[in-house]
Amino acid sequence: MSSQFPVSNPGPYQPPGQGGFQPPPPASHPLKIPAIILIVLSSLWLLYGIVNFIYSMMTGMPPNLGNQGNAAAQQLGFYAAIIMLPIINLGVLLGSIMMLKRKAYPLAMAGAFLALVPICGPCFVLGIPFGIWCLVLLFQADVKNSFS
Repeated sequence: MSSQFPVSNPGPYQPPGQGGFQPPPPASHPLKIPAIILIVLSSLWLLYGIVNFIYSMMTGMPPNLGNQGNAAAQQLGFYAAIIMLPIINLGVLLGSIMMLKRKAYPLAMAGAFLALVPICGPCFVLGIPFGIWCLVLLFQADVKNSFS
């Protein structure tokens, strides 16, 4: 009762070592998970910053800031914050991409440090633990040596 067609795939129900399920390879690099999380957080916050900037330019200063103290100083601070939010998150995004690609170590460090800024960092305080995680990993010698 032998078949004339050889079986090239024995199927998943074979004993170990003869095909079937293969365990997934270990994670490629320790920076992969925190870098991806920072990319997602900074992308969301960058999108929010851009939408907020466009909305602010179209509508002007919010009404609750216009009636207090020095209006010119408040307006300058308001627009400086609106402009800095996307710039800082763009730095976190570029640094996280460099972490993932393991290129430009100084830019990866700068992105991790910028993620620690609680007001302008990605999603306020959500970026802080992942920025710390990235910094701890970036200071390790083997991770530092993996950058080209």
